[in-house]
Amino acid sequence: MSKISFRECGEEVYTLMNELINEYHLNLRNVKIKCLFYNKPRKRCGKIILGTAEAVSPKFNYLTNIDFIISIYENTWDTMAEQEKKALIDHELCHCFVGEDKHGNPVYKTIPHDFEEFKEIIERYGLWQDNICVDDIEDVEE
Repeated sequence: MSKISFRECGEEVYTLMNELINEYHLNLRNVKIKCLFYNKPRKRCGKIILGTAEAVSPKFNYLTNIDFIISIYENTWDTMAEQEKKALIDHELCHCFVGEDKHGNPVYKTIPHDFEEFKEIIERYGLWQDNICVDDIEDVEE
């Protein structure tokens, strides 16, 4: 079984990301984000993970000057409509949080989804409550 491999995303992804940052994520304007494609599907709860966002460790940040990494499953990206690509990048940017510690130093971390719910429940009842939360499930490669 071959290992997962990564390569840097092209200009299309960075252009879209920068447009979204300037429109919706002003707090990320001075943040260094690297976007990578990966070649093997990863699944969570039986569904392919389209993308992930992660804050890098302080050591990795020191060595690379990168604050966040957004990874996208390339095979799915290639089949997505423009609006879906925009939604995916916007979604991953929503995970990226920039704050400050008590000394005023920047702190980079990822935040979980605001809510999780089944599609069927939303179809039947709409967003019926505003506090639907669950802990993130660990990524499992299949």
